Amino acid sequence: NNVIRAIFSEAVARDYLAASFNYRGVDSGYVENETMLSYWEKLEEKKDYSLIAEDTAKLIKDVRNSFNPEAEIHYIAYSFGSLIALLLNGKLPQVSTVAISPPLSAYAFESLLADTTRLTLMISANDEFCPMKTAMGLAERLDFETETLESEDHFYRGCEAKLASTTMTRLESMN
Repeated sequence: NNVIRAIFSEAVARDYLAASFNYRGVDSGYVENETMLSYWEKLEEKKDYSLIAEDTAKLIKDVRNSFNPEAEIHYIAYSFGSLIALLLNGKLPQVSTVAISPPLSAYAFESLLADTTRLTLMISANDEFCPMKTAMGLAERLDFETETLESEDHFYRGCEAKLASTTMTRLESMN
């Protein structure tokens, strides 16, 4: 993903330990004996993303244990990954979270956002999945910050470097 690659590169360039990954089945197109599409449709039907959250928690724990088991966790998550990062907050509490264009129009984010401290939403004025009006309303009601970036849409094509730099600067200012 273009956004994740840009954020990862910027984090590493600033000497942060960063991890990025694909959800199970993305590389092969299959999860066990099921196509990725079928697997994903079942997740969407049930609205149960616990397996994805468990995979993510395991990755974070493995990385921390390999380098520093006491290391602080800062989440930078994009789109659906924002949902997973916020779900993990109860299991692996974060110091800060920057959620980039969470799909507020597709998932129930409000209770997860309410339970998160040191939170910033990075949004695009033209994002059909993360409507600016919805994001700003939640930010006002739940008392978290937003930052608007110029982009044509949800995918930040051509704006990746600016998004990555702004996101990392925002994360650094939160700590």
